[in-house]
Amino acid sequence: MALPINTKEQLRQLYRIYSLVSDNAHGNTKGVTGSLNYSSLLLVLRALNITGQGRRLFDCGAADGKVLAAALILGSEGAHGYELPENSSNRYIFQSVMNRIAAHFELNRQAIDRTHLEFSDIKNVSNFSEQICMLCHVSSHFDAD
Repeated sequence: MALPINTKEQLRQLYRIYSLVSDNAHGNTKGVTGSLNYSSLLLVLRALNITGQGRRLFDCGAADGKVLAAALILGSEGAHGYELPENSSNRYIFQSVMNRIAAHFELNRQAIDRTHLEFSDIKNVSNFSEQICMLCHVSSHFDAD
């Protein structure tokens, strides 16, 4: 199934904004790191069915919040991410990007207000009670037997 070109272009623009804001720096991110190109991220978020009333994304290992911002652009009603405290400098990238996408894209203001990136121990996720679509980054792969 072909995805709308404007959606791909919107995520491509998001990636450009992140590149500009972070000056292509990835920092000294602690933990497992990885990256999806915008086409792959679009497929993942579509598979999670993040759009629609009451749908929010929850991202464990959110890094600089790129997946959270992408969820908003695709129509999620909000997003919540957790990242290791050691990577808290990513908050400045996230805040800057959120300001830029709020001005650049037509986004629901309430969805933006319901989007947060926290830098704390993952054990705190037990306090999160809303209906969510979960995206977790794992540090190992599983072999099929």
